[in-house]
Amino acid sequence: DRLPIVRRFILASTPEAEQAALAELEQAQTIDFESVLEAMDELPVTVRLLDPPLHEFLPDLLDLTAREARGELDDDEQTQLVAVRRLHEANPMIGTRGVRLGVVRPGLYEMQVRALCTAAANLFERGKRPHVEVMIPLVVEAEELRIARSWVRDVLDEIGHPELKSTVVTVGAMIETPRAALTAGELAKHADFFSFGTND
Repeated sequence: DRLPIVRRFILASTPEAEQAALAELEQAQTIDFESVLEAMDELPVTVRLLDPPLHEFLPDLLDLTAREARGELDDDEQTQLVAVRRLHEANPMIGTRGVRLGVVRPGLYEMQVRALCTAAANLFERGKRPHVEVMIPLVVEAEELRIARSWVRDVLDEIGHPELKSTVVTVGAMIETPRAALTAGELAKHADFFSFGTND
């Protein structure tokens, strides 16, 4: 049920439409995170930030193209087809995803971190003890992780809850590419933890 919201964000053609989708997604994510953190009270919860291969969130290009050829697309679907063609990647598994999506679509990761930290702050107010670990996906170099860590720090400053300290919210990287493994020493300068994608 979150798919239509993510799709609206990805396909947004104006800053206003993008912000509206992000606001709706933030509200949904805050509720989701709060329930998870509450169930895991006092235990660490590692949240891997959004890492969508775009094709999984978009309508199928082949289907839209076939329906266009048959003259079956309405105006909405015609707009979707234009966007899907624009965003199509030869290999979406290594394309614009992970931390790179966060860089090219500003606001996405900040929204998710804000939802996570808001959920934690809400639980602190109810006497709970959430422990949050933010995992940044598909990091391949230290600068990406430095930037992502600054997003988390900025959100923590924005929320300003006294319980949300660096000991409660930690930031780490998902090591899931050969480059990340080879540059792990540099990545470690900006990470509180690593998670190894051993299947990768």
